Amino acid sequence: MVCHGTQICPVRSDQPTSLQFSEVSCTLSTSVDLPHQVHLMAAVLDPLVGSCITKLQEIIAEKAVLILGVKDELKKLQGAMKQIRCFLDDAEQRRIEESAVNNWHSDLRDAIYDADDIVNSARFEGSKLLKDHPSSSSRNSTACCGISFLSCFPVIQKRHEIAVKIRDLNDRVEKLSKHGNNFLHLGAGPTGQGSTSKQRTATLTPLASGRTIEVL
Repeated sequence: MVCHGTQICPVRSDQPTSLQFSEVSCTLSTSVDLPHQVHLMAAVLDPLVGSCITKLQEIIAEKAVLILGVKDELKKLQGAMKQIRCFLDDAEQRRIEESAVNNWHSDLRDAIYDADDIVNSARFEGSKLLKDHPSSSSRNSTACCGISFLSCFPVIQKRHEIAVKIRDLNDRVEKLSKHGNNFLHLGAGPTGQGSTSKQRTATLTPLASGRTIEVL
């Protein structure tokens, strides 16, 4: 969907998330230069990262996370997001405008939405397991105590599924963090990706989840 002039971007409401905006104002011409694209994406990402950090902080303190045994992984993700937020601020202050930074913004945006989905899933599944096995939250988070093996299996399965998703996302975010560090220390993108002032067509493209904007 192409954004002509000022347009309100629809947001899906079937998957509630604190990272959704009720509306996004897109004041774009039919052609936007790279510096404008970079700064626009940075302006959109900064509050998204902040909301993600806050949401991670909230869920880390919840009992639902204890029963899943993923508290340490979520703390690691939160730390990486805080570091990335620093990179965003520094890149904006230094006016780094390489095309690689724009690509980095897009990858970061996708990771933020994935993090939000994982947090929602962890909260839902953890609360569900906590309701079914309330005694587990006060015991060793990696063991099913006082319940049968058959009752314990779903708990272990859910823990594993969510833990794998968080670890995979942590790997992605760590790579993004390293790339962000490269931009700041080298003043440019990764080797072979120099800056450019090429004009690009501005489009408004929702993800599969229908929740985001992309300027290409």
